[in-house]
Amino acid sequence: AQAQDSAARHNMVAAAEQDENGVLSLLLRRAEFENADSVVNTYVCIRLLERSGFAWRQRRSTVVKCGDTSGNDTNGLNGGHESASAQWDEQFVFEDVREDAKLVLDVWNAPGNTAIDAKDVYFGKVTLRLSELLREPAPEWHELINGRLCIQLTWVLTDDEGLELGSPRLLTLGSNGSDVTAHAVPHRTESRVAPPSAPTKKVESDAPAKAKPFARNGDDASDLSDDSMLEEIVDLDEEIAEDEDSADASLALAGAAARKISYYEYTHRGPPAKENQDTYFTIRFDERNFVFAVLDGHGGDFGRVASQAASSAMQSYLRAHFSELRAKPQEIMTACFESAHKAIYRAIKEQDGVKEEGGMLVMDFGEDEDSPEWDAVDGGTTASVAAIVDGEHLIYAAVGDSAGLFAIPAANPEAELPQCVELIAEHSPTRVDEFVARLSTSAASVVYNHPEMFEDPACMLNVFCRDGRGGWKVDEESERRADEAGLGFKTERGDRAAVILTPEDGEYSQMMLNMTRSIGDFYHQKFGVTWKPDVITRKISDLMGGSQKAVLCIASDGVWDMWTFEEAMAELANVEPASRAAERKQQVMDFFETSRQKGQETFADSADNLTGVVVYFDP
Repeated sequence: AQAQDSAARHNMVAAAEQDENGVLSLLLRRAEFENADSVVNTYVCIRLLERSGFAWRQRRSTVVKCGDTSGNDTNGLNGGHESASAQWDEQFVFEDVREDAKLVLDVWNAPGNTAIDAKDVYFGKVTLRLSELLREPAPEWHELINGRLCIQLTWVLTDDEGLELGSPRLLTLGSNGSDVTAHAVPHRTESRVAPPSAPTKKVESDAPAKAKPFARNGDDASDLSDDSMLEEIVDLDEEIAEDEDSADASLALAGAAARKISYYEYTHRGPPAKENQDTYFTIRFDERNFVFAVLDGHGGDFGRVASQAASSAMQSYLRAHFSELRAKPQEIMTACFESAHKAIYRAIKEQDGVKEEGGMLVMDFGEDEDSPEWDAVDGGTTASVAAIVDGEHLIYAAVGDSAGLFAIPAANPEAELPQCVELIAEHSPTRVDEFVARLSTSAASVVYNHPEMFEDPACMLNVFCRDGRGGWKVDEESERRADEAGLGFKTERGDRAAVILTPEDGEYSQMMLNMTRSIGDFYHQKFGVTWKPDVITRKISDLMGGSQKAVLCIASDGVWDMWTFEEAMAELANVEPASRAAERKQQVMDFFETSRQKGQETFADSADNLTGVVVYFDP
């Protein structure tokens, strides 16, 4: 095995050495930003990396200051600011570049103020792999965290003496698919030099520390440059450390780099008279880093306020802290959900008629203005958030019952269902582990949702009972009586409808909630319900298990209640290829429309809202 690994390493190095070399020219044309400060001081860290065995060697690093404007331009994205100083349209030429090289551009903005503690803001990264561009040119515009960057790349082969063979080839296309017009401009040139005998000392910088990568040998393994303020080209020749499982890791990273990610969104209020308390959001940082989320608001008072406030807070938090997910996924996701929980409190507190009383938000529900009847407000939301990091890592966090499913298509879809994984089990009141963790000692009751439970105490059917060994189990007698009462099932999967019921003698009126975790729902939080999410991290390649394709779907219970998970994912997995995007999109929309019709037929005017995001992973 060691001999095979050694041979594989030798063959890769030899193949790299046989790559044709050439001259790569980069032209920074302009950038457009959303929500930029009134003064835009943009600088771009340019790094050229080449393969060295199973590692990336950083061959050159330089920084160019591009923008210094007062923000008076109005042709940026959504009325934002465009950075357009004279240093745009400056060209950088890299000679003797191998075809396995990649160019990494980190875009930063220096604050417009002069505060001592002012921090530079990271606007995003563009990674350009020469081998891919030679097969298929890239668009001229590239999405950033905050805006987009326009570049032009050209390539020309050279012989052993460095003489150009033929005319330069454009590797970027305009927005209409045409070649970008080449600019004849001054340029800086760097030439290949031998590696130094010792590492070059790095220049200290005020820029934020670089993010910790998942894999040491990985694609983009040095995400944020430490050399952000260099004014001249510096020869770093820094080799990024190899992974112990170098062959396997290289193959996995190659798959992640080639994997294409596309997604589709859907939301519908359901019956015409119903308010849509669902919401969702998607964030695309670049072609390998995304966030997808679905939130299902609930509560007759402020369900929509809750979901909207939580969505806004989560987007803001994740845009600011996305890079930290690499090193601290549990902490960052938990903090994100906490920020959403606090945002709901603030948003509801600002609503007409709401006040804070003894740490609880209350409203006057009385009919007599002279005799107010203050009671706890009702409003919360589920939240399911999936972050795709570096194209290979899925970080998923959830509270409530807006499930996330990952599936790979069946080999024979006519006869088999896809392989499905429920990323995090729904936080249903019927989960004994959730009950034991926080509810078994609570004053609240966990009962089946019997329509007569408030009129007849005998219909108050507890979901759990003691198991005789000091633990808890599902109460089989309550299940039998629920069946006798014809309560039926909440979902096509046979889940029973149950609720967490606050105590009758509590400070406020009894309230029901059909999940053990949620954001908001402040009265229930006093009785064991929690806003803290379950968080998992998975390698996408592991979830795919060797399959070339996969699909991820996050949706509210208005979608999932109408299907078994396998049947739902079969509808989404067996779709047209990525090359037929319009047909694929129509199939996704048809799935959601079928779900809506099923809900309408089953529940009529009480049918639920429906929202979902479907993400495809293609070769």
